[in-house]
Amino acid sequence: MNPRIFLVFLLSTASFSVATPRLALAQTSVDADYRLDTDDVVQIEVTRHPDVSRSLKIPADGTLRLPRLLRPIAARDKTCGELVSVLSERLQAEGKLRLRAGQVQVTLLERRARRVYLRGSGIGGAQLDLVNGWRISELLASAGRVPQPERVVATLTNPRRPAALPVDLATIYRDPADPANLLLKEGDTLTVDLPRPKRVFVTGQGVPLGEHEIDERFGLRQTLIKLGVTMRDNPGDLKHAVLKRRKTPGDPNSPVTNVPVDILALLTSESTPDVPIEDMDTLDVPAANAFVYLYLGDQQARKFPLPQDRKTRLFDVIAMTGGIPGPSKTASVTLLRGLPGGKPEKQTIDLSKFLKDGDIKSNPEIQPEDIVVIAANRRTDLFQTIWQGVGLVQALQFFRGLKI
Repeated sequence: MNPRIFLVFLLSTASFSVATPRLALAQTSVDADYRLDTDDVVQIEVTRHPDVSRSLKIPADGTLRLPRLLRPIAARDKTCGELVSVLSERLQAEGKLRLRAGQVQVTLLERRARRVYLRGSGIGGAQLDLVNGWRISELLASAGRVPQPERVVATLTNPRRPAALPVDLATIYRDPADPANLLLKEGDTLTVDLPRPKRVFVTGQGVPLGEHEIDERFGLRQTLIKLGVTMRDNPGDLKHAVLKRRKTPGDPNSPVTNVPVDILALLTSESTPDVPIEDMDTLDVPAANAFVYLYLGDQQARKFPLPQDRKTRLFDVIAMTGGIPGPSKTASVTLLRGLPGGKPEKQTIDLSKFLKDGDIKSNPEIQPEDIVVIAANRRTDLFQTIWQGVGLVQALQFFRGLKI
């Protein structure tokens, strides 16, 4: 054999044999389905072609540049086995190498830091190294428990996932074995946001006016309770309120639809279905038209709203006035009621009969727009005056009989 050719053979064999043990010691053990990405360090070994063999760190663009290749080769999101196949094909097509099976090898020397992320107003920000086998529960445990997990809005996003995934944190906390506790992937971002309060605008009568922020879980019933709306002497027409709702919640320029609501039923009956609240709803309560007009003796007429949550009878109206005027316990009561399409109806009420016998006819139900005229009994007042006069005469005679 030619000595020069033999020397070249020895040098090439020595170069290969020295590199092989070093690479075997530095190799990182990973699963076969491990996907390469930026910052991974790989060793490319092409037997008998040391000019191509080398270790490379995958750059930000995810491609590798090798001698004999006309174009960069994409390494991102490939396994080491998939990269071997592409390299073999390209080296033969572009590098004109004759390669046999197993002559090209790719091994991982150094694994990149795999990150998962926490974001959102409900949990704060964090960047963590992904541990094999981690699920959402482990990620949450590293950041601390989320208060009121049933309230927050949690979402898992990742460019490697086809779409954002809603996450039920309450279920995961309750049962980590539930399928909702997803296995994490590199690059996953768990966003946990506190719900944004809904804005409700209030106009009309008998309700606190203006803009109010309410819990996103509240319906109209809880909203009314929070606002302190009561039925007692409320000047608003609680039975005929309107909820003005934007077609697109939260958009002030969106068209408005009117939703009739019965506030009285919501506040008095738990069986009445609640009305959901959307962001930027406007609750409008019109003025009530249910009034009774009272004339008390010679005093000026007064107007009183009728309670909407119960029936009102004559003695309720008398209680509104503070009692019958004058010292007598009897009075002349006249009830005037306008009838649709007809003349007013006049009714004289005998209060003493109701007080004596409990006759319900003497304590009629009052209707809106009724006029109640209450006047003290003049004859009773005259009798009282005479009695006081007799007393005065007796006192005068007593003092005249004294010897001073």
